[in-house]
Amino acid sequence: MIANGFEDSHEMQAVARKIGREFNKRYQAAMSNGSGVVENAKFQDFKRVLKQIVYNERESFASFSGLINFIQRQFCDDILIHPRIMGRDGKMHVIDMIVDCGSKHGSMHDKLAMKLFKALSREVIFIKIFEGQADEIGVITFLEFLKLFGAKDEELKQNPSLYPYFPSRAVIIAEKFPPNILESLSAIFPKEDSGFYVGATHLAPTAELKFTPHVAHCHVELWQWESGRAKRIA
Repeated sequence: MIANGFEDSHEMQAVARKIGREFNKRYQAAMSNGSGVVENAKFQDFKRVLKQIVYNERESFASFSGLINFIQRQFCDDILIHPRIMGRDGKMHVIDMIVDCGSKHGSMHDKLAMKLFKALSREVIFIKIFEGQADEIGVITFLEFLKLFGAKDEELKQNPSLYPYFPSRAVIIAEKFPPNILESLSAIFPKEDSGFYVGATHLAPTAELKFTPHVAHCHVELWQWESGRAKRIA
């Protein structure tokens, strides 16, 4: 019964773990009474709990699958879900999703920057997903957090485990955003015709200036995901 509706084996395993945790939380005392006798009647009400868990997870998985399909259509197919990557602070970090669209193309100015900095040479997108409404602090923290990634070539020689690429785009997806989110971003992040961006100032001090190569900017996109549909708001 549990497997019905879950085509992904990893998703089934996640649901099974959730069921196991909930069962242990509710019945651990009854199972460890030391008598060695388990009365099945004590666990009958778990059928209702089980049905609710499976129903909720199916609904969640259906929405998640739709989100993955949107990301593949809008960006590209090569998606990593919850990858662990090392930042310039020497710590491992988990990203909701990373999309790798391959080598970049650009003007002669861009190509020179890509030659000087390997970190700018791939079209990499970092995605942050908020369930429900995104909070302003969470959005800003995620964008500032991007500067932990993309190391200079000499840094990579000293520590090859560093994630080498600075993202080309930062995509934030939420069901809702605070009404003043655009004003808040305007007060912190620079903007050009295509919208807000985060400059790779840890690679080049001028990376937040408009005359720097386009590839040194991580462009910010806000997408509202509601009822299985995405609408870009910034």
